[in-house]
Amino acid sequence: MGNDFYTKNQQFDYLDYMDEMKKLSKKKYIEKLFKEAPEDIYLFLLKIKSLGLEINEYLCSYKPNPYLEKYNNLLKKNTDTGMNKVLDRHLKQVDQLQNLFVESNKSINKELDESIIDPNHILAIFIIFLERQLRLLREQNNLDISLEQRVDTYDTYVFSSGNILKYLLHNISLEKQCGINRIFSEKNLLWNINVYSKYQERDNLMDAFEYWKYSDIRIEEIYEKVIIDFLDEDFNRAVLVSNFRYKRFMTSIELDILNYKLEKDRRRIDGAIDEELTTFLSEELCRRYIGQENLDKKVHGIEIRKWIEGIYFLQHESILYSNKKKNRNIYSVQNLCVVKTKYDWIKKLSKFSQNISKKEAKMILEKFIFTGKSKDLIDAPLIKIQDKLILLPTLAKEIRPLSVILSMFSRDEEETQKNREDIALGFKGAMFEQRTKHLLQVCSQIDAKRLHIKITKEKDLEREIDLAFVLDKTLFLFECKSFNQPYTVREHAKTNKKIKEAIKQLNKNADYFEENISITLKQLGLSEEISIEKVQRVLLTSTILGEAGKQENVLVVDEASFNAFLLRNPPTVSHIDGAIKERICLDTENIYSGKITAEKLLVFLRRQLSVKIMQSFIVKTHDSDRKVEYKYCKKDIEDSYIENDVKIKIALDRVFATYEKNLSE
Repeated sequence: MGNDFYTKNQQFDYLDYMDEMKKLSKKKYIEKLFKEAPEDIYLFLLKIKSLGLEINEYLCSYKPNPYLEKYNNLLKKNTDTGMNKVLDRHLKQVDQLQNLFVESNKSINKELDESIIDPNHILAIFIIFLERQLRLLREQNNLDISLEQRVDTYDTYVFSSGNILKYLLHNISLEKQCGINRIFSEKNLLWNINVYSKYQERDNLMDAFEYWKYSDIRIEEIYEKVIIDFLDEDFNRAVLVSNFRYKRFMTSIELDILNYKLEKDRRRIDGAIDEELTTFLSEELCRRYIGQENLDKKVHGIEIRKWIEGIYFLQHESILYSNKKKNRNIYSVQNLCVVKTKYDWIKKLSKFSQNISKKEAKMILEKFIFTGKSKDLIDAPLIKIQDKLILLPTLAKEIRPLSVILSMFSRDEEETQKNREDIALGFKGAMFEQRTKHLLQVCSQIDAKRLHIKITKEKDLEREIDLAFVLDKTLFLFECKSFNQPYTVREHAKTNKKIKEAIKQLNKNADYFEENISITLKQLGLSEEISIEKVQRVLLTSTILGEAGKQENVLVVDEASFNAFLLRNPPTVSHIDGAIKERICLDTENIYSGKITAEKLLVFLRRQLSVKIMQSFIVKTHDSDRKVEYKYCKKDIEDSYIENDVKIKIALDRVFATYEKNLSE
């Protein structure tokens, strides 16, 4: 990786710019931006782009840039022709993106306007269609697509549905929506297929808009064809690799937990897991990540365990509803979904968990209602129509409390600094350190310790290192950071900023302990006579990364990779031949076998093969099948390779090429 992946892009600092704007008000902040623009045109553009101040994707029109007059004044005053070209390029891109959103809005609105269904039934039919599609994907094992494609299709439906729902909330009259009890025909539902088809293009455009804000794109118009090229391939690739690796990591953890439970209970299951196993799995994930002792900590004034119980309640209601014998071909919201008034939901939740008061139940459920600010239907699974709150059972019975909580509070994190403290999950870092320290001891008898010094005489100088240990005359200094797992481009930009800050923090703290080695050895309980020949700084993050390895003078690694190294589980690729699954190990240097040494650890940290392998599955493609063409990265090979598929050779060639490339670096 480049030495500046996490630090090169100041647009990742958009939360800082957002705080600046909130302190002044939007109007005053805009005035300040343009006033200071001549001093640093690039910083000016970074701020105005990353905040998305010039484009509202839902309310776009063919009107000129709202700040065009200010730009014209800026161009007149600026004598640097190079800078003016940069400004002109920016203004052109704003116009291009705005026009693309206008066309996209017109296309989707046309489907809404020309629909044969009653406009007041749009939301009801959307809900029915989504529940039906998700159920089909979950229940029909004979679909002519692979398991990975089926999972990806399910996830795409959930993600796209959240975006479509946000669009609908901006473009239909919510007060007039009705039809909960009405029975619709299958023909009525098919209208949604056109909307989803239109929205696949919209998703690409939204991605382009996000990458424009936080990295860089090029928009070309050739023979009346618009081509959007995602120029920052490193960032584009890292987002995809992180998301795919996270899904694989969570799947492996869930399988480990379930297998442990089934083995302990001496039982086996066929098909979907039952409510008991679902609850056990959810509780174990929360215990591992949050810690049993932290469940009483409050977020928004309510204990975390109560938020979790609120999600269990939604799961319970969904499972009960799904188990009822109903005619699933009767297409009505009332027949396919859990429908209750807000009052009834509150009453049932407080009855489900007697620890939750009605006041707390009201607040919990209000957080679960989908709004224009929600990320998707995972963190906000309740949809409101008139006085009813509607829950899609197929979706809700599978959601994990941990995922909902982290997603929901990550969304709330983008408030003012004061409110961020109210939803801070700072204790996660302590849990992360404990997990890592325990694994180091159990797997390799490495006794890692925390370093800390506070000197009040020197203006309250305080320095600390989360985990430190000496191995083969090499001193390792670890900074452990637990961040919410990002998914969207915006969240990845935010997380990259946090990683950049963590690197700065590690270097500041490590400088002290490296310069005062006697204090370091004393706190580690080691003799000052021990010779330290090398010091290595390591940032370890719970976030599953899309890029890792050397970053300035720090080696960056994520928990999934590091745990695999400690547990001696080498990276593998799989080849399925009928019922036989062949695992091809990529540990030709044997760094994953035998006793852990400093040399093996350093080789592992520098090469990060688990990340590189997934990167080999990502290629840059030119999608020219649609009205707007896109040049972007995508995953083109599945995790498991099918017999006689030419992709086997392509995949393995890429993986081993990546491996050889890293050996030579």
